[in-house]
Amino acid sequence: MDIEDLRRFTVIARLQNLQKAAEYLHSSPSALSKSLKRLETSLSVQLFDRVGKQIKINASGRKLMPQAIDLLDQADKTKQQFTLQPKDSALVIAAPPIFQLRWARKLRQLQQKYFSKRSLVFKSQFERQALQMLIDGEADAIIVSDYIASEIPIGFQQITLGLMDMQVAVGNSHPLVTELSLSGLEGVRPMQDLSVLSSHLLEYEFATVTRSMICGEERGIGCDGWNDSVFPRKLSAVVDDYGVLASLVKSGLYLGYLPDFIIKDWELNRCQVTDCSLKCVDSMIWVTRENFTLQMLNNLLKG
Repeated sequence: MDIEDLRRFTVIARLQNLQKAAEYLHSSPSALSKSLKRLETSLSVQLFDRVGKQIKINASGRKLMPQAIDLLDQADKTKQQFTLQPKDSALVIAAPPIFQLRWARKLRQLQQKYFSKRSLVFKSQFERQALQMLIDGEADAIIVSDYIASEIPIGFQQITLGLMDMQVAVGNSHPLVTELSLSGLEGVRPMQDLSVLSSHLLEYEFATVTRSMICGEERGIGCDGWNDSVFPRKLSAVVDDYGVLASLVKSGLYLGYLPDFIIKDWELNRCQVTDCSLKCVDSMIWVTRENFTLQMLNNLLKG
C-alpha cells in the first residue's frame, strides 16, 4: 500500500468525482483511476461503487477513510521528525485572500502572544486547496467557509471565527449620497447606514466580481450572492479582486456588494435596501490539527 495512493484516495472520497479530484490534485482522471486501482488491489477490496462514469464511496471506503487519515497523519509526523526544523520555523496559515484581509491582524496578535519565535506566513489559497495543504501537513491552520465543513476529515479541530455579511456599499462622493443629503440626510459621513428603495438603488451602476473569492471558481454574474434575477443591477465593471472593487466604490464611480469588514476598512457607507430581504452571509471557520492552537485563538477572540 503506497502512502501517496492513500492520500489520493482521501481526496477522491471527499469529492467523489475523479475529474474534480484530478483538477484538485493537478493530475488526470486516468492517473487517479490507476492509483485507486493499486490501492484496492493492495487491500483486496473495492472502495467505490462505479455506475457508468460516476463513483460513490461504499461501506469499505467509508471504513478506510478515518484509518487513512490517521496513517497519513502519522506519516506526516514521522517525516517532520526526521526533517530538520529551525527553532524559528514559520507558522503557516492558508486561506483565501478575502479571509486573510479579515483576520490578518488577529492572527498577527496570536503569533505575537503565543508563537513569538515563529514567523507568520500567509499562503493565499482557495478553500479546497487550503484544506489539502492542511491535510498534507503544508499548513498549520486554514480559514475556510462552512460550505466545505463536511469535507474536513475526522480528527481536525475547528472553530467558527465569525460571519462575512455582504452589504451594498457606496462612496461618499457618489450621486446617491448627494441625493439623500439633499432629501434631508444632511452631512452624510462615511460609515453611515443609508435607507433606500431597491428601485432607487438599481438606477445606478454597479461594479462586481464574476469569480468566487472563496473557492476560486468562475461562476459569472451573481457569484457575490446578489440575486440579479429578482433585483437586476446595471453592471458596468467586472473585476477579480475585492480590493479593486472597494477602490472603485470609494471613488464614487460605482455601487458594490461587499463584505462588511471591507466596507468598514475602506470607510464606505452601507445601503440598507428597505424593500429587499436579500441576505448573503457566510461563516468563516478556523481548522487546525493542534487543539492548543484552537484554544489560544478562542481566548484571543474573546479578549
